[in-house]
Amino acid sequence: MQSNLDLFTRPVDVPPLPRVLLQAVLTAFALSALVFAANWRYGYNMGDEGWAWHLSQLVLDGTLPVRDHFSYDPGRYLWVAAWFKAAGADGIFWWRAAGAAFGALGLACACGSMHWARLPLAARILFTLLLAMALAYPRHKVYEQSWSLIATAALFVALLRAGTKSWFCLGLVTGVAAILGRNSGLYCCLAAFAGLALHAQRYGLRSSRRGGLAFCAGVLAGYFPMLLWFVRDRVFANAMIASVRFTSDWQIPLPIPFPWRVRQMLGSVADVQTVATSWLSLATFLVYTFGLVELLCQRRRYITSEPALLLRAAALFVGIPYLHQGFYRADFGHIAQGILPAFIYLATWLRGGRHSRLAWGAAAIWTLMCICAWLPNVPCVNAWNANRHVPGSMVKQELGGARLVVDVNQARLIDQFAQAMHECAVGHEQALAMPYYPGMLPLVRRASPLWDLYFLYPRDMLFQRQQIARLQAARVKVILVHTEAAIDQRSDLRIGSTNPLLLEFIQERFKLRSILADGGRLYVRDCPP
Repeated sequence: MQSNLDLFTRPVDVPPLPRVLLQAVLTAFALSALVFAANWRYGYNMGDEGWAWHLSQLVLDGTLPVRDHFSYDPGRYLWVAAWFKAAGADGIFWWRAAGAAFGALGLACACGSMHWARLPLAARILFTLLLAMALAYPRHKVYEQSWSLIATAALFVALLRAGTKSWFCLGLVTGVAAILGRNSGLYCCLAAFAGLALHAQRYGLRSSRRGGLAFCAGVLAGYFPMLLWFVRDRVFANAMIASVRFTSDWQIPLPIPFPWRVRQMLGSVADVQTVATSWLSLATFLVYTFGLVELLCQRRRYITSEPALLLRAAALFVGIPYLHQGFYRADFGHIAQGILPAFIYLATWLRGGRHSRLAWGAAAIWTLMCICAWLPNVPCVNAWNANRHVPGSMVKQELGGARLVVDVNQARLIDQFAQAMHECAVGHEQALAMPYYPGMLPLVRRASPLWDLYFLYPRDMLFQRQQIARLQAARVKVILVHTEAAIDQRSDLRIGSTNPLLLEFIQERFKLRSILADGGRLYVRDCPP
């Protein structure tokens, strides 16, 4: 007679597919709603989060969704703008709600694929909870995080069902991925090619060719809205092409924080998080290296139709390309963005058998590393820890149509900027915050008068002259500039080095009014003293 523990950890029988999907969707959205409710009020990232929020507002107002020069492509802004339109509001709450809902889609795909692969209940519960925590941070990177889980599920279905319809659907997922972010589209293509190679081993080259053709057709169908947009709108096409050409200028690598590069004493929560991130980085590479070796050595096992093995292969094929997303610039935000398929890969080993204890031991170590690396960054935990360490450092502030809990210095900076705008009677496009304040303008309900919203990287003189012309045409009255801020403390990336002509114009034509809480300089023009 089987014990209750055995029933909890052994492989399960798969219920009908509609029931699997319903359970996955309900579980994912309920869990995501709980995580969202616990976190949405805490913190505000004036950089990337504010940038994405502002761009989504501009798209809602009819601006082209190519105001950035990264791989954040139009899909995410259109998704958020649709939420804004449905809600009749474009505040920070709805921006975060749209991201949480998208994360829930990825979590639902992960839940459903693990259930369909007959993984034990304990494994599904553990890794569903870990993924829910992982999707809570960083908020602005949830689209790549979620899509890596969606792609894993789609490739799993293609390998399991092995028909042309499944490969077409995988192509559709890949095409849509490229609309959300060109990097994700490329990673999905690479994963699909690896999946087609495994498909050829199982069913032969002829079947693999049919699957490949169906996949290509799906990619074209998924990406068709972008192709149509390219043909019908030359301004959009030119802006997209320019953003691709600019890729080499904005990509700044950061070394991977392997343990031998991190010498940190465990004196604070931040120190624990740093060390945990370093070991998690190493563990991720070890997991995928082991996965590749195991796949090559045991390739005959993968020719079978065992669902757990095919899910393992899918997670491996998707996860390896996403390592580029996570580790090219290896701060924790990017690492968190690129390693979620590894969670599903590890879950597939928790199926009992002779290696069961070893697998559960590895899962326990992975869980500990993830909790130590992620949990201090989860917004509600981060705010609680900051206030515990320095009482009064977090305050409630009315921002973006919601009452948020933010850093006291950040709240003071926002108040000072808003006061200057009020005193100078600033119009809709008569304020600017640079270089790293793209999230300031949506807080005060203003739009940037310039094409660039995030002044991170060098611009040529012609582009700077165009920016100056826009400043003059908009009759800008208030500008916040932090001349010493720089990525990675690199002096060549300060605003005086990246946009010297623009900074010189501001300093000559505007009057320095005050130096704000964070060292930023507030310049004004046509403003009462």
